Amino acid sequence: MSCICQSCSKDYKIDINIPNYLWKKISPSKNEAGLLCPICIMERLEDLLEYNAFELIEIN
Repeated sequence: MSCICQSCSKDYKIDINIPNYLWKKISPSKNEAGLLCPICIMERLEDLLEYNAFELIEIN
């Protein structure tokens, strides 16, 4: 199973959960809807934010 990024159209299999207030700023629809691959998420966050750090944890 995979998803298709609504920005670059690439198939991806890893979801990244980010806070809603950030997602609303970077989502393809500029609200809570949409799918972005991890690469597009990071590119949009880099465009939006100054230097920052995020912690990646595995949820299973």
